[in-house]
Amino acid sequence: MTINEEFRYLRNISAGILVLLLLSAYGGVSISYGEGTWFYYETTFDSTDSIDYEFKIEYYHTLDEIKSEGLSKDNGEKTDLDDDAKWSDNEFEDREEVITFTKNLVTVNIILVGILLALFLGFLNGIFPKGKSEEYLGYAKNISIGIGVLCLFTAGNFASAYPEAWQDDTNDALEEQCAVDDDDEIPKFALFLGKCENKGTNVLIPPYTGDFNASWHPGPAWFFVLTVPALAALCYYKLKELEESGLMSTYSKKSRKKGLAVPPMSPIAPIESEKVKPATKASPSNKALKFKAKNEMVDVECPGCKSQMAVKKLNKLQDVKCKECGLSGEIKV
Repeated sequence: MTINEEFRYLRNISAGILVLLLLSAYGGVSISYGEGTWFYYETTFDSTDSIDYEFKIEYYHTLDEIKSEGLSKDNGEKTDLDDDAKWSDNEFEDREEVITFTKNLVTVNIILVGILLALFLGFLNGIFPKGKSEEYLGYAKNISIGIGVLCLFTAGNFASAYPEAWQDDTNDALEEQCAVDDDDEIPKFALFLGKCENKGTNVLIPPYTGDFNASWHPGPAWFFVLTVPALAALCYYKLKELEESGLMSTYSKKSRKKGLAVPPMSPIAPIESEKVKPATKASPSNKALKFKAKNEMVDVECPGCKSQMAVKKLNKLQDVKCKECGLSGEIKV
């Protein structure tokens, strides 16, 4: 692969990371479980007594709010249970603290990925001086490591702190809903990913007796952030490989000049074979013969890649394009 192909590949990876982080921070609930959902909780209840009652509610916990979507049926009469609640609600104090910290970490990651993407675009567009290219490559490697470590910490901290905050906000409601013995403690992992069933209960929704089911798990946003460290590691190793392969020696800063400027120099003598031969005295048999001079060729140096190219001497402006680097412009020779 050429150096530009390598940086195009790295640019695409960093753009993908940015999309994942933006979805985790600002995504909605338009797909199953919601692309911006960090935690998902679903409950259902079906009455088993003479009263016909049932409900199903889904809770989407994002970095902005808890969005609930549900429907209940009481003797055939349907009731919409949809609702939105902001984290600033007093009932969510413990979870709000975890969510705010998580949102700040995701924001920092988005900024770092933006800088990384800008570096790759800079290399692609030849913005950086050749003497500084290794230094900027080192910055990109360090940022890649930082993104990976920070995203891993973000996902790990949320998985550890959020389930406990959830139970603190709800006064350990899950233990009652799932009929967990008071002497037993639900493992932290089970609070982050699990389900339960409580059959024939009349405690949760009196006076109804029925079967209660619940399930909960991390949402897509959490998995997005957990995926980023692998992509950041890929960026790091590609950059390291690029550095060790010596391919960076082919990098050069692109000229920003609109035209092709030829540095002052003395024209190189025309090629001997193309010099106009002096006319000889015409013999009686060829008095009508006329000699036509060939165009004189002059070698000039491309200011972009320093390669030599032959140009016709016309004593006027003419368009010239370098076959080596593609730089073009006007020159008077």
